[in-house]
Amino acid sequence: TAYEIPKRDWSSDVCSSDLVTVNGKRVKRKLKTEREAKRVLKELQAEHLKGTLVVNDRTTVAQWAAEWLPRRTQSVDPITASRYTDHVRLRILPTLGSMTLGRVTQAECQAVIDALLAMGQARTTVSATRMLLVDLFTAAVERGHIHVNPVTGTRLPLARREQTDGRDAIPPEQLGKLFAAIKGHVLEPFWVLAFASGLRRGERLGLDRKST
Repeated sequence: TAYEIPKRDWSSDVCSSDLVTVNGKRVKRKLKTEREAKRVLKELQAEHLKGTLVVNDRTTVAQWAAEWLPRRTQSVDPITASRYTDHVRLRILPTLGSMTLGRVTQAECQAVIDALLAMGQARTTVSATRMLLVDLFTAAVERGHIHVNPVTGTRLPLARREQTDGRDAIPPEQLGKLFAAIKGHVLEPFWVLAFASGLRRGERLGLDRKST
């Protein structure tokens, strides 16, 4: 491995400098001053020593998705495979598809998640999209295209509960009609308990005879 700052005329507006040679490949950066070149060189050296320097990998997200997706969907049923394909085609590639894998940042992945929520996509849909983003970039790390998964650290914002001011409550007269309609049904006690107690479904299902 060789590191170098070539002799250049740093008075020009932009100098394209070969800064680092790794395994026979040149890492190139366009820099304006020799001082900036030395700073970037030091950063590249540190990355290389940590094993996090990727050299000239121009694979785009779209190219990698086309290779990765068939493998990801081969072990799932056709309906799930179709959903995965739609998530990638409709929600990931329009924003990230043209970017090289190494250029995608955590902020850009978070922006995709936030934009989908802002568009009114269901949280389950956005969560599934994020899961596929994690899988896609994890596989890219395993193949050596990148060293860090940019989706790590992204979050699905907590859902905000909206105030209903009681407008969604069932009026007493309708509740009376409902109780009359289910009278004698095997699930009548279950529904009476649900409306009378306000217990959530999981809480109701967790009740036993001693609790009632």
